[in-house]
Order: sequence, then C-alpha cells, then structure tokens
Amino acid sequence: KKDSFTDYVNSERQVLFGTMAYDLTPQTTLTTGISWQKTDTVPNLYGVPMSTDYSSLNLPRSTFLGASWNNITFEKTNGFAELEHYFDNEWVAKSSLNYTSASAQGKFIGVYGNGTQGVNDSGDARLNNYLQRHNRSSQYGLNVNLSGPFEFLKREHELVLGGDYQKENFSNLFGSLSNTSKVNIYSWDPESLSEPDWDYTRRYQYNVYQRGLYATTRLSLANDWKLILGSRYSDFTYDSYFTNLTTGAMTGHSNYKVKGKTIPYGGLLWDFAKDYTWYLSYSEIYKPQSTQDASGNFLPPVTGSNYETGVKGEFFEGALNASIALFRIIQENNAMSGVGCDDCYIADGKVQSQGIEMEVSGQLAEGWQVYSGYTLNNSKYLEAADTQKGTNFSKHTPQHLIRVYNSYQFPGRWEKWSAGAGLTAQTSTTTNYDVSQGGYTLFNANIGYQYNKQIRLSLNGNNLTDKEYYVGVSNRHRGGNNFYGDPRNFMLNVKWVY
Repeated sequence: KKDSFTDYVNSERQVLFGTMAYDLTPQTTLTTGISWQKTDTVPNLYGVPMSTDYSSLNLPRSTFLGASWNNITFEKTNGFAELEHYFDNEWVAKSSLNYTSASAQGKFIGVYGNGTQGVNDSGDARLNNYLQRHNRSSQYGLNVNLSGPFEFLKREHELVLGGDYQKENFSNLFGSLSNTSKVNIYSWDPESLSEPDWDYTRRYQYNVYQRGLYATTRLSLANDWKLILGSRYSDFTYDSYFTNLTTGAMTGHSNYKVKGKTIPYGGLLWDFAKDYTWYLSYSEIYKPQSTQDASGNFLPPVTGSNYETGVKGEFFEGALNASIALFRIIQENNAMSGVGCDDCYIADGKVQSQGIEMEVSGQLAEGWQVYSGYTLNNSKYLEAADTQKGTNFSKHTPQHLIRVYNSYQFPGRWEKWSAGAGLTAQTSTTTNYDVSQGGYTLFNANIGYQYNKQIRLSLNGNNLTDKEYYVGVSNRHRGGNNFYGDPRNFMLNVKWVY
C-alpha cells in the first residue's frame, strides 16, 4: 500500500510468484514459473497547469485536480518455462516459452488548463471530459538458441545461433462523455464531481507477429584483439482496426508488413594494456511503429545507426572500475504528436544525438565505496522543416547530467555503522511546447546500522533540500502534464536474513 505527497493519489499492489526447477538429467534442467500481480491506483492524470506566460502557478505539491473516484486497475499474469541442456563439449542449448496476459481498466476526469493555453490569474480552467478505457492484451514468445566455443586457425572462438517467435494481441475499449465545464483550480474540490455511468463507444485492436533468426560470433583475432559480429533476420506483421461500437461498423483498418529485414551489428575490442580495454561498436536501428498519421496510415519504421567507442579500465585488482565513451545515434522517422487530431503522429525527420559518458564505480579505499558519472548529450535535427533544422530535437533531455555518491563503512568500534551522501545535478531543459525548467541539484544521504548478523537497518533521505522541480517529460505544456518531483522524503529499511 502506498500513499503519495499528492492528495488522493494512492496505490495498492498484490503479488504472487512461484517457480520450480527440476534436473531431468545431470546436464538438463527444466525451470517453470508463474506470477500474478494486481494494482489498484488513483492516478494523478494530468498533473498541474502552468500560467499563460509559461511560469509556475506555485500550486502546492499536494494539489490534485482530478475526481476522487478516478481509478485504474492493472492485472497481469505471466507463465514461463525454460529448458537448458549442457553438452560435453561446453555447448549449451536453451529454449524458453513465455506467456503474458494483462488488462487495465480505468475511469477518470481531470482539469486540463484550457487546452495548451494555460491558466491566467483568475485560476479558471476546464475539465477534459469523462474518459474510460479497458485494455486487454496477450503475448506469446518462444526463443531457442545454441551457444558454445569452437576452434578455428588454432584459436578458440564463441558462437551463438538462435531463433524466436513473438505474437501479441491487443484490444482497447474506449468511451467518453462530454464535460468541459469551467472550474477554478484554486477552489477545486475532488469530491464535488459525482461519477456518471456511460458506455464504451469504440474499440481499437491490433495484432503483431514477429519471427526472427539471429547469429553472433566472438572471434579471437589475437591475444589482445576480439571481434564481435552479429546479425538478425526478421519478419514483422502489424494489423489493426477500429470499430464503432454504436453502429457496429469498422471505421478503419491498417496493415503493415516487413519481410526479410536484416539488421547487422559488430564490435572490436583491444586489450592495449594490463586492465585496459578499448572498444568500438556499431549497430543498425530498425523499429516498426504502431503509431499512425492523421489519415490512419502507419508511420514508417524508425531507422538509423548507433556508433560508440570508449575505454574501460580496472584498478586495485578489479575493486574499482572506470570507463569513458563517445556515442553518436542517428535516427529517422521518430514519432511526434500531430496537429488536428487526438491520437495521430508525424515522422519528425532525421535526428542525431551524440555525446560523452564517463563513470567510476567501486572501492576507492578500504570501506569507501564510490560512484561518479557524467553524461554530455547534444541532439539536433539533421533534416526537418526549415524552422527546425539544426535545432535541438530532444529539448527535455538535459545537456549535462552529473551523479555522485559515496558510502563509508566505519572501522573499529564503529564498524556496525555506515554513512553515505550524494547528489544528482542537471542543466536546464525545455519541452516540445516551450515550457522551460532551470537546472537543479538533488541531495541524498543515508545512515546504516548492522544490528546483528541477521538484521540491518538503514535510513535513507532523498531531496534533502526539498527542491521543487518537475519531472522531465517531453509533452509538458501550459495546460497540463506538469508533474512535481518527489519532495524531501525519508525511508527506513529493515533487512532480515535468516
């Protein structure tokens, strides 16, 4: 059971899980399992609006602008079976079968500040209709692979061969009841709106089929050089349609197929010094999309390439690890919200992200654990409309991100105690709707105590300065989708090992 710093928002989750492994032979193991979970939640659907001049309205972080009866129920059941066999020549055969059934049902309404226009000083805004959805999905997956070493030119290499099949069926019932009444956000009462009774008006369904074959090999070119080569060959079929439940008529049907698509990838590693490795990797990107344009046609697949090179090193006999990497990702046809329709999208041209990632983690000295990471990310449109070309396409992603954390296990008579502190800092961001947020830093700390061999206690504090900030999502605008980040909070953990 979990409450929230936002009024009325809460959730309750139930989970059951069981697994069993059986050795059919000394070299063959069958593992099966099943899990079930159900979550009932009152969601914070639209967050809070912003002012018409894009500034914050300074609403309390506890503000809830939905109805008290808003609710979503999630339920998921997952069953799996895995068979693994080890051959005498060190080869391993694995096969796995997976099935997942899921559903989500919800009814809700919320304040959406006058569309994307925001709210003026009066506090007047509008509701965004009564909405209800009931999603059901089932997924099947089968994967079979064979892996092991082989010898070629007096050197030992590794090979993986496999194939998989995936199927997904999805159905969404949707219903709405008009209510765009004017309300005031400063005097809004979630109890003031009673829950009506209304029917589903349309159904959206899709079926996805994927089949693939893949192969990966790790070649030992020399004592210090390794080459990784791989490829995936796949077929993809996507079929969807809408049904008007009032008339029974099918209002739209789309079908998309990809046959025989080959996606290669590769990498090169060089152990150029003791405990240091340089690497270079390349992979192609190909991701079919289920999103549609205003005419009901599927957007073309996301395509592109991913390049990365860097150096990894180990210190103090592996106790401390460090790495630095340069990356560049180029993609075409990313989906962006369209204009003039509720659920349509456009392909946003050709975009590029590139930058640097640095990380140090491990034990710096006896009892002293450290983690430090830095990411520089620059993105821009390579091909787009004249007004967008050369501009930042991922404005909600901070250009600079720093994460630092230290923990120390005290020696001697204080050996049962430990303490840690750290921070996360990022630079300013802007959304696709020009809502900006300045850079900010969050400070965290913890204290731990080993009561005895079985029981350990720890007290964690997050956002210690109680910094007020918004969660960084791309679709924040003046009317809504502005969600406060967690305020200062503390959590006491008790771990019992028996």
